[in-house]
Amino acid sequence: MIEPYQKSLLVSSPAYSGAAAFIKLSLLAFYLRLSNDRSFRYFIYAMAFVSSGFGIASIVTVAFQCIPLSMLWDPKQTGSCLDLQAFYCKEPSE
Repeated sequence: MIEPYQKSLLVSSPAYSGAAAFIKLSLLAFYLRLSNDRSFRYFIYAMAFVSSGFGIASIVTVAFQCIPLSMLWDPKQTGSCLDLQAFYCKEPSE
């Protein structure tokens, strides 16, 4: 049962990351439409740039979290996988 689950997760995770990025960008576009202040508009553009960058990084990271990808459902292979929990929520080092 692990193989079909991991394969569906491999497809759905990048789609979720992309959808989350587009939701953030749509909210920023709404704020941009409401704003008349020049400095606030620059701030919105900067946040759109950061949000786009994080969205692209999230999609690429989730899509290629293991090299080779088949290591997700067959961990006996040689290769390496990223720790996604550390990517998304890094705990402060002590």
